[in-house]
Amino acid sequence: MNNTNINTIQGWKLFAFTLFVVGLSTALGASVQEQDQPMVHVRRNLRSHIEMIAKRMLSTSSTPSTHTSTHTSTHTTTSGGGESFCEEVKYLLSDFDCDISYNCTSINCPISLEKYVPVDFDIFVDLSPCTVPAWLDVGINVTDPVIVNFNDKFSTGTTYHVPVPDLSFDFAGMEAGLFVDADMSGDVASLELDLSLDVCGEWEGAQWCAGNHEPYDIFFPIKIFDGTYSFDDLCN
Repeated sequence: MNNTNINTIQGWKLFAFTLFVVGLSTALGASVQEQDQPMVHVRRNLRSHIEMIAKRMLSTSSTPSTHTSTHTSTHTTTSGGGESFCEEVKYLLSDFDCDISYNCTSINCPISLEKYVPVDFDIFVDLSPCTVPAWLDVGINVTDPVIVNFNDKFSTGTTYHVPVPDLSFDFAGMEAGLFVDADMSGDVASLELDLSLDVCGEWEGAQWCAGNHEPYDIFFPIKIFDGTYSFDDLCN
């Protein structure tokens, strides 16, 4: 092989290697740029993608899933009142356009479930953590498909699973309704606080709730409070 051919081959090898390096640098740069984005955007993009898949599964299902959810909450207990409590509440409600008081004990959220069920409503929550027992006032005003006004008051020491009256709709091939789940225990120094909304109905003689079955557990229950908090600073 003459020198001209050898130089030509070496030139092509160098050109190919250069293209490889440039491509690798571009890929690494994009990866680093993605990693620099705030994690909340990553979580939301992932959740949106999962919700899209689940919605597609829901729309093609004529019967509710009997596959029990294996999803477990990654929530960790927080304390210190004020700031950590507010951060948690705002994170849980980040998908909704809520009015939240400075100490996060009063919440007003318009919620549309039209992606999953044809229900629109406003929820009002007032938490009184400094009283003995602690109290939780919950109001729900349904505006679609019917007009319903629901209000109830929950206290520490009791678990509640309460349906919003006069509201029913079709969900995964069965008649279902909107339920309020509330559970409070403890005191101002360590108040375990859980408040959520779920879609439940009756299937084969037993109650069936979306939050307990795949794939519906991706977007149900809608959690408003979920954790154990100290309100010492707020109440003292």
